[in-house]
Amino acid sequence: MAATEPELVWPLPHVVRGLDILGLWVPPPGRRWRHLLVLAFVMVSHVCLLLTVNASIIMDTPSDLPRLSFIAYNCLTYIGLASKMFSFSLDGQRLTELLRLLAASRQRFPDKEGHRARHLVTATRLHRFLQVTYRMNSAYWSVAPIIRIVAAGSASRASRDLVIPLWLPLDTRASPAYETLYCLQLAFGWTVSETTVLVDGSLIALILQVAAELAVLNDRLAATAADIGQGVPGATRVQVSPASPSSLVVRERCGSSITTMSRSRYARDEMYQQLVDNIKHHQMIIRCVSLLQKLLSRATSVLLFCNTVSICFQIMATAVV
Repeated sequence: MAATEPELVWPLPHVVRGLDILGLWVPPPGRRWRHLLVLAFVMVSHVCLLLTVNASIIMDTPSDLPRLSFIAYNCLTYIGLASKMFSFSLDGQRLTELLRLLAASRQRFPDKEGHRARHLVTATRLHRFLQVTYRMNSAYWSVAPIIRIVAAGSASRASRDLVIPLWLPLDTRASPAYETLYCLQLAFGWTVSETTVLVDGSLIALILQVAAELAVLNDRLAATAADIGQGVPGATRVQVSPASPSSLVVRERCGSSITTMSRSRYARDEMYQQLVDNIKHHQMIIRCVSLLQKLLSRATSVLLFCNTVSICFQIMATAVV
């Protein structure tokens, strides 16, 4: 039986509200004007931070290595985050199809051991951990310039640093440009942080739910193998009559021959149906894995490349310092 539209919800229930608000994923029939406007703001936030941070390393390259390393780290980080967000928001059709398959699997194949519930608890804990860590880091980055100004004991232009180093063709430390840029960076930074948490939490939940389907299939295969190992119930056994050594006398030990044949046929049909269901479940899981791989391949490749370059750059900077 196919999944109905109301069942097309994320395996992580408390994430779907945030995805809906930011317009990253909306159940069919798709995004409306409200979702498109919010999604446009999210994309503008990523693009603005990406361009201004990269411009700072191209147009105003710092001379000291620690600051250059810090700005390069920001550039690579925002490249990876922006690619992941754009890839996620543009794959709405694949996400919906994956959710349909997971919903259909939950309906057709029961989970007697509770694998789906345990994986849901794990995904919830990981999402909360990401929320705490990202929000703590965002809060620290937001108040760090204010703390430096207070520690300096004056609000001079020299102590006015922005949350994220950027380059613009104007004096970013003069009022009111500094205050405006500071507020914009706070808004854009929190948007990028919350978007990253939602995207990461959603992808982790989907990965764990597909892994739960594999565990459910493994249990079903183990149960089918156990049934085959026990043999078909009601089987016919034979005895040799000592009174007739030249011939075999077949005696039924489990009732009449008609009852035994009907039970045996029913057991074989039931086992055959279990095998067919397991094959269909396996094909559904293969389809889920294929969709999940397409969802993760682009963003993960770019993010892995950026992180690798960033780690190498930080190692070289640390060695030089």
